Amino acid sequence: MKRVKKTRERAEGRHLIYLILRYTTALLLGLFISLFYKIFTPLTLKTLYLFLSMASTSIVLHGSIFSINGFTVNIIPACVSGSAYYLLVVLNMLTPMGIIKRISFLISNLFLFFIFNILRILFLIYLLIVHTPISLYNTIHKFLWIFVSTILVLSIWLLSMKLFNVDKIPLSSDIHYILSKLVKRKNKKVKEMSR
Repeated sequence: MKRVKKTRERAEGRHLIYLILRYTTALLLGLFISLFYKIFTPLTLKTLYLFLSMASTSIVLHGSIFSINGFTVNIIPACVSGSAYYLLVVLNMLTPMGIIKRISFLISNLFLFFIFNILRILFLIYLLIVHTPISLYNTIHKFLWIFVSTILVLSIWLLSMKLFNVDKIPLSSDIHYILSKLVKRKNKKVKEMSR
């Protein structure tokens, strides 16, 4: 009986340490959000160059500026959407799941958003090349950047939860776990005191 109790206590201790590590990681990554831009900016630029060079022979890339058939397109940090990648990582860190599942879940989320973001930028470049009126272009750009990107992050998250059979809710599941442990400890102390 004592062995079972010690095993359970060790498992609870490991669970608590893992919980603290997950939340600490999420907070630290927020302090170093520029890391997402450092990783995804070159990936975005090189992938865009690859696709654009298939469609046009007169493409030049200088830093983050593309020259395409007489048009100039500057890929600024907002285009890279580093904050969306960070949000996906935070949602991942705040959701209880095993390490292997977490890694697979995170990689698939980041990859799906990366593909969407490349398609979004390519579509916007196409709109510029076909001489879309600037007011319409700005409206489409803002709609894709603010509304569609937010919906996409949530959609990717929910789809991944279904595909990976994750039934926990970010933050809420951890709060429920901690509160249930506190209630059990309090009830145990009450029982011991009433003896």
